[in-house]
Amino acid sequence: MKPREADNPLLSLFREFLAAHKPPESVAVAFSGGPDSTALLDLFACSMAGFGFSVTACHLDHGIRKESASDREHCRALASKQGIPFISERIDVPAMSAAERTGIEEAARKARYAFLEKAALDTGSGWVALGHNADDQAETVLMRIIRGSGLRGLGGMKEARPISAANPGILAVRPILRASRSRILSYLASRGISYLTDGTNLDEAYARNRVRRVLIPLLEERFNPSAREALRRIGEIAAGCWESMQARLEPEARGQVFECRDGVFVSDAFPPGADPMLRHFVIDLAFRKAGVKAAGIGLRHFAGISKLMESLPGGSAMLPGGMRAERVHGGLFISWQKRVPEGLKAGFDVPLAPGGCAEIPGPNLQVHCSMPCNPPAAVRGPRGGSVEFVDADSVRPPFRVRSRRRGDRFWPLGSPGSMKLKKFLNLAGIGADLRDDVPLVLDSRDLIFWVAGTRISEEVKIGPCTGKAFRFEISGGEGKRLDS
Repeated sequence: MKPREADNPLLSLFREFLAAHKPPESVAVAFSGGPDSTALLDLFACSMAGFGFSVTACHLDHGIRKESASDREHCRALASKQGIPFISERIDVPAMSAAERTGIEEAARKARYAFLEKAALDTGSGWVALGHNADDQAETVLMRIIRGSGLRGLGGMKEARPISAANPGILAVRPILRASRSRILSYLASRGISYLTDGTNLDEAYARNRVRRVLIPLLEERFNPSAREALRRIGEIAAGCWESMQARLEPEARGQVFECRDGVFVSDAFPPGADPMLRHFVIDLAFRKAGVKAAGIGLRHFAGISKLMESLPGGSAMLPGGMRAERVHGGLFISWQKRVPEGLKAGFDVPLAPGGCAEIPGPNLQVHCSMPCNPPAAVRGPRGGSVEFVDADSVRPPFRVRSRRRGDRFWPLGSPGSMKLKKFLNLAGIGADLRDDVPLVLDSRDLIFWVAGTRISEEVKIGPCTGKAFRFEISGGEGKRLDS
């Protein structure tokens, strides 16, 4: 029996979205079988007759969980019960991740969107409907605050956007983005609909799960019971500010950003009396044209690129997603890093003595080491930036700075034990195409005690009994720090 709209706030919210966005004749619904996508599919099923569209349930088996085959059959049966066509595909995401040298989460996301885009094309669908909810939005905004995202990133997920540049006519829509997770679960309970539970959502090795299960509950308990709603409002305000700034500054910014065959050129000829935000917007527009995702852009990237534009030609800086910015005459050039096949990259291995500096030629970085000094009290705890202090008695000079090698292990500060370096870099969100350029600082015992710019080892942390310390600093782009 279909629910009455007056009795179902979620259905009412969903139909408000449909009325505002005018659905196409056909919709492809991403259907994993979890609570959000299950509710979304049911909402579309309840609304097909009234709004005159058809629906296809689209399920991707990522080849990660051993229960994936039974998950697929559960989804097939539920779609059949609703009288909705069902299509599915299996992609070996772990193999894809290994082949492309990307993390499992990124590979899964890439596979999922490629599958959904193809499904929309095959079914003639104008929408790909996604089940993200208001809690997901709050988590996204908080993660981007922590990362130091720019204004565009703080806007979070959009309710509707083109699914890709290749198919701008197909929209990825999020009809229940304003609905809380609790409201969705209440809806399913009232309808007597079962759903799947993914155990990986409980694994706190993933940053989003830690934000969802640890950080947000802590904020609600200790600081603001309405923290989720506050975060969603921040996202809405940021998105509104961004749209206003975009309308005002984009026409002027477009005259300074030019797409080239191998990348994007940004002119440094800002007009006299230009809006102070113009440079920020020009840099963001360049990032967008170069294909750098908003989720990966932080304020440190804007600050670093702004400094680079003020420097002499010849400096460079790394950007998210394997991009590189280079200062040239008349402006800045942003392009893809040249990918070198595994096993062919020469890497680097540079000596570093106390009081000295190691020059890393490939990534254009420098690692500095002080003579033994007194550590300031403020560093007695985790840091994770361009400057770190380590206990002088815990390391043995001389030091070396080298690139990663097969079999490397690292004990991150705050972790219960050592792990493969590859796993740590993945958890730290460092893309596979950037990992060969990450400097590792070792002592004479071959102990990796600093993954430069990311984390020191538990074995060398500053403690109450620390007497002297070594101060290490990483800088780049003509010696200018890019994260300060």
